[in-house]
Amino acid sequence: MSTIEERVAAVEARLDTLTDLRALVIALREDMNRRFDAVDRRFEAVDRRFEQVDRRFELLLGQMNERFIGVDGRFAVMDQRFAQFLEREDRHFRWLVGIQMSVATMMIATLLTLAVR
Repeated sequence: MSTIEERVAAVEARLDTLTDLRALVIALREDMNRRFDAVDRRFEAVDRRFEQVDRRFELLLGQMNERFIGVDGRFAVMDQRFAQFLEREDRHFRWLVGIQMSVATMMIATLLTLAVR
């Protein structure tokens, strides 16, 4: 059987091992906290980059909307010009058909007067 001194020495050795283990755990915790802080800083940097990209896209979308508004205005002008052209074409077509009908009526009337005599 072991003596009390041997038992105390064994308990002290275990306590020293636990103290060393505790110190290692504390060091590990500090190292992990440092690394997580570094990761947090990197994520913050990535967030800032995404914000910059978002701002750029917002500017580009604004510019594109302005351009589309300008293009829409141009199309409105072209639509108006086409409407004027079609209106003029309709008027000319009506005149042409009217003239042709008048000529046809005159020819029929002439043929009828010649046939009646």
